[in-house]
Amino acid sequence: MFKKEKQIDINFLDTLKNVRKVYDKLPLIRERKRRVVVDKALKYFGWTMVGFFVLAFIFLLFNAVNLVNIFNELRSGKNNIDQAIYFAKEKDFKTANDYSKLAESNFSLAKQNLDGYNNFILDNLFYISEQKNNFFFLVSSIDALSHAMAIGTGIGANLQTSLNNDQSFLKLTKEEKRKVLKILTESTIDFKEIQKQVDFANNELVKVKISGLFRLGEGKITELRDRVSELNTASQKIIPFMELLPKALGYPQKSSFLVILQNSDELRPTGGFIGTYGILQMEDSDFLRMDTHDVYHMDMPVKDKLKIVPPDPLKKYLGVDNWFLRDANWSPDWPSSAQKIEYFFKEENKLLTGKDDINNFNEDFDGVIAITPELITDLLMFTGPMMINGEEYNQDNFVNLLQYKVEKGYVQLGVPSWERKEVIGEITKELKKRIFDLSPVDLYNVFQIVGNNVDKKNLVAYFHDTNLENIALKQGWGGNVIQAAGDYLMVVDANMASLKTDAVIKRRLDYKVESNANGLTSEVKIKYIHSGGFDWKTTRYRTYVRFYVPEGSEFIGADGLDGEKVTTYNELGKTVYTTFVSIEPGTIKEITLKYKLPSTVADSINKNKEYNFYLQKQAGSRYGAFNVDFNFDKKIKSYNPTGLFVKKENDNKINWSDVFETDKKFTVLIK
Repeated sequence: MFKKEKQIDINFLDTLKNVRKVYDKLPLIRERKRRVVVDKALKYFGWTMVGFFVLAFIFLLFNAVNLVNIFNELRSGKNNIDQAIYFAKEKDFKTANDYSKLAESNFSLAKQNLDGYNNFILDNLFYISEQKNNFFFLVSSIDALSHAMAIGTGIGANLQTSLNNDQSFLKLTKEEKRKVLKILTESTIDFKEIQKQVDFANNELVKVKISGLFRLGEGKITELRDRVSELNTASQKIIPFMELLPKALGYPQKSSFLVILQNSDELRPTGGFIGTYGILQMEDSDFLRMDTHDVYHMDMPVKDKLKIVPPDPLKKYLGVDNWFLRDANWSPDWPSSAQKIEYFFKEENKLLTGKDDINNFNEDFDGVIAITPELITDLLMFTGPMMINGEEYNQDNFVNLLQYKVEKGYVQLGVPSWERKEVIGEITKELKKRIFDLSPVDLYNVFQIVGNNVDKKNLVAYFHDTNLENIALKQGWGGNVIQAAGDYLMVVDANMASLKTDAVIKRRLDYKVESNANGLTSEVKIKYIHSGGFDWKTTRYRTYVRFYVPEGSEFIGADGLDGEKVTTYNELGKTVYTTFVSIEPGTIKEITLKYKLPSTVADSINKNKEYNFYLQKQAGSRYGAFNVDFNFDKKIKSYNPTGLFVKKENDNKINWSDVFETDKKFTVLIK
């Protein structure tokens, strides 16, 4: 009657798991679970950060003593530097050196402690790491400067101890002068170390980023950068000069130099017409002789004895058949011209006999030095006016007064034409006395004046001693035509029978480079502005002009030459384009030259993504301004120099404008 049914077994555990799965999949439950996970993660992260900062704080406390030591050393170093500067100004170099050494020790310890201050956690935080690096660069720079000062005051103390007096160099005895020159000679390595330390300090300061706490001292850091940069520039000029100075002054043995005075108002390739020459011999800084003579005192007595064929332009535009000393500086490369000048001096000198033998010199020269009047003018601005033969020469009248005296005034004074330029030697001797009587601080200013004139090529030197010549060339004192990689331009004028007309000629140079599918094309424009007239000093301007460009350049064309032709030849590792230009008084003349640059320059842009241009200034030339335009078919990434005189007009074009007083270097990096 009743049937027995099969029993159903229920697995409650599996059922619970299935229900749990369904429950977890419900949106509300799933969101709640997600929040729980996030809460736990945040909780763990929070505790981790707390632990991180606790550990950082512990490490900071652990190094607190080290930080205190660093700041104590810095404070002591500053106080010692202040004392060293004070005693150096008081000319007590021994005490100044003692304080300099203490400061050097302070800053060195501070740098070591800072370098050893390691905190793994803080060092890996970008902001804190950057601030620490800034502080290290700053301390490292000051440490290098203190080292340089210790060396410098040490040299001063050595000089002071050896001389045991406070006299100027001019008043020292011969033996005392030898001591000074000996110390300077033996301090060559120390001078180089000073330059090395100042350069290092300058590089370290450049690395300091004005951010964070360093913004509070931005003004002080910027001022320090500027001063150290100026000091670095000055040391790069002065210290090599100190290496040359003893030998030039005749230590340890007598020196002999042929001195050429070039008149830049009558421009020639190396700076001006050779109107006057002098023989300078020194021993232990004392003049053995410094006599100057009119160049015609050598040229005229031998005019029928010396037969040397001059360069074709001198024959054509000056109408001369023979070549003499006065025209020997025909090459714009000073080492080449200096050797030619010395050759002419020796050839003419050995032909001078009897009353014509005014030199009484049969020795070898150690080198040839050339100066233009601008150097003397700048020195007179510092030393003040001087009285020579009853006449006052000062910075304002020196050039004009001297030219008048040797061209016209000597007749009124009854001075024989044979002796009309002897006054230049008297001026030189008086100037030497004034300079050597200056204090060390004032001598530093004189070195800066000389350095600026070297940059402008108002002073160039050639030495037979290979080491000295290498120093001169490396420092830019050699007046050589630069062998620059990449693009190059030097415009060289030669005054052809135009009297002193360069005094009233202003020039402007415009240079443009454009790139296209065929390569790089250059265009040079020279504008001559003649503001003079016809008188005893000025006339129409006649110039034989040469354009030195990269070797392998291809001439395209020229404008503004009034029928004159352009000739081409290779010289000094350059391609040279030449022509002749005449400018009437009161007029403006503009000439344009176009040429294609060699493929090597274009390849540098395509392969190295870099364009370099060296614009070399002719010594003695006067330019109102220059303008440089680069227009590439590729985008410009960066450029140098930067500043107020550069304008990036678009992604492909950039322009520079400035006063053209020294050589200029340009670099453009291409994307």
